[in-house]
Amino acid sequence: MEITLTYIISQVFIIFNYIFLGITYQLKNRKYILIFNILSLTSVGIGYLLLNAKTGLAMAIVSIIRNIIFMYDEKIHGKSLKINKNDICILLFIYALCIILAILTYSGPLSLLSVAATMLFTYSVWQKNTKTYKWLGIPVCIIWLSYNIYIKSLFGIILELVLMISAVIGIIRENLEKGSTKKMNGISKDFKIIDNFVDEREFRNYIDYLFEKNNYKYVKIDDVRLSDKDKNNDNDIIIKKDELYYTVQIFLNRDITEKEINETLLDMEKENITQGIIITNHIVSNEMKEYANKKLIRIWDRLVLENKYN
Repeated sequence: MEITLTYIISQVFIIFNYIFLGITYQLKNRKYILIFNILSLTSVGIGYLLLNAKTGLAMAIVSIIRNIIFMYDEKIHGKSLKINKNDICILLFIYALCIILAILTYSGPLSLLSVAATMLFTYSVWQKNTKTYKWLGIPVCIIWLSYNIYIKSLFGIILELVLMISAVIGIIRENLEKGSTKKMNGISKDFKIIDNFVDEREFRNYIDYLFEKNNYKYVKIDDVRLSDKDKNNDNDIIIKKDELYYTVQIFLNRDITEKEINETLLDMEKENITQGIIITNHIVSNEMKEYANKKLIRIWDRLVLENKYN
């Protein structure tokens, strides 16, 4: 492998690619994941151009087009939790583009590694679940590592290994947080533990345990920030049970008024979901519960939480 000025410049752009891509594995917001992916793809595309890796360059261009289409579609049609016909058409179009450009730039069986990685990664961002995205990041890393060996990209090889570690760390971090939920059973058999919660994360872990116990499944957990008396609520949690979807707002040590109910209603409208749940460790008046019920919002106050715990 000859070290030329062109090769050195290509490696600089490869480094920028992996910096941007590594950031995406630490993000939870789908929009920012796509934006940072465009930055990384622009960098890697220039790097592949300098390395004369034509198929890799073609896949970088396809991926940029893919991300722009995804963001435009989400802006026009809004967020959707279910895969619809439009989503399937977009995926098929991108896959067709991958196949056409793979044929035009084919330079041997190993050049198709970039095609396989691109198609797998495309699926990971297409299906809209950040957890699946992070899990699929590992096989994607393995395939890109093989491609970088094929095109003799030194920093591509090194940094792909670093990226793989970043992906694994992101997965371990989430599993550790969920692991603390599963330990809730062993922490206390006494529901009154809820009265001792002063930390938001403790209360959130407790709620995670109740969701699992009552067969609710997480669909989305983006930018989750629990609310207290000194914070504005900005939860982005969606759960489902028996094919019914709910947005969730969680309030620790906070009374529930029309303000909190209307905030939840706005979140439901934003996510295009017809039902919501408000969770608090306080006791909520029947008047507020009736007001919420009219707007298809359930309130899990201290009394409801105790019932679901037992």
